[in-house]
Amino acid sequence: MAINYNNHKARHILILDDDKDYTAFVKRSIKQDTNYDYTFTCLSSLNDILDACKEKTADILILDYQIPKTDGLEILKTLKNKHNCKMPVIVLTADGDESIAVEFMKNGAVDYISKSSLVPKVLLHSIDHNIKVTQLNNELSNDDVLNLNESALHFALDKIASGIFILDNDLEVIFANAFTENLLNGSDALKMNGNHMHFGDEK
Repeated sequence: MAINYNNHKARHILILDDDKDYTAFVKRSIKQDTNYDYTFTCLSSLNDILDACKEKTADILILDYQIPKTDGLEILKTLKNKHNCKMPVIVLTADGDESIAVEFMKNGAVDYISKSSLVPKVLLHSIDHNIKVTQLNNELSNDDVLNLNESALHFALDKIASGIFILDNDLEVIFANAFTENLLNGSDALKMNGNHMHFGDEK
C-alpha cells in the first residue's frame, strides 16, 4: 500500500543532550528542512523519554552518548530492552569510535552520527529515512518489517569507516558495506556472483 508522506507535515523531535549550545545547533540544522513543521521537546532524564514513549506523539529521539550520571547506551538499553520503546533513536557521539557505534546498533539505535562531523544534510537525511522506515513498519506485515529492518541495518553499516561484511551459512558474502566494496574494488578477493559476492576464484 502506497503511503503519501506529504500528509505527514508535522514532525515532533525529542532531544536529550545536556549541551544547550549543541542542542540549539541541532534545532537550527533540522529547521533547514522546510518540507515539514518541526517541533522540539528537550529532555533531561530517562523518565522524560519513557513518558514521551507512552504518549506516542514524538517521531524520533536524538540521544547524546555522554549524559551526566549515566550514558546514552544505558538509556538506550533501558528503552529498547526493558520498555520495548518503538521510537527510532539517533545517537550523537563525541567521536567516531566504531566499537561504540556497533554497541548502539546492536541495542536498537537506528543510526549514530559523530558530533564533530555532523552537518545538517547528514542529520536531516537520517531523520527523514528513519521516520519513514518507522511509519512503514506500522503499515506492513511481519515479513516486510524484517526486510525493512535489514535495509535499515545496511544503511547504518554503510556509514562505518571500517570493513564489514556478512556471510551466509555457505560462507558467501551476502552483504559488504561501502567501505569494504571501495577497499576491494577491482580485487579478485571479492567477486560478484548474481546478487551475492564470494571470495577467491570460485565461479
